[in-house]
Amino acid sequence: MIRDEIRELLLKHPFEPFSILATGGETYEVRDSTLVAVLKSAIFIAFPNSDRRVLIPFLHVSSVEILNGRHRPASGKRRR
Repeated sequence: MIRDEIRELLLKHPFEPFSILATGGETYEVRDSTLVAVLKSAIFIAFPNSDRRVLIPFLHVSSVEILNGRHRPASGKRRR
């Protein structure tokens, strides 16, 4: 499940920045794990030095990509 994969990425040491691609085509970069909250059905991301924030329902997460290029589709299947 994508929620568990995101939680796993947030807890990884050392933290690796990643991006979330939403079904509407928006991309959100996560560069600081302390600015993210994994909720029951969504992910909340706050952006540093601003009042910008976003709440993305997991239903609208199409993929998660480590910023070094590794890609994880939202279906839960991992590409190798």
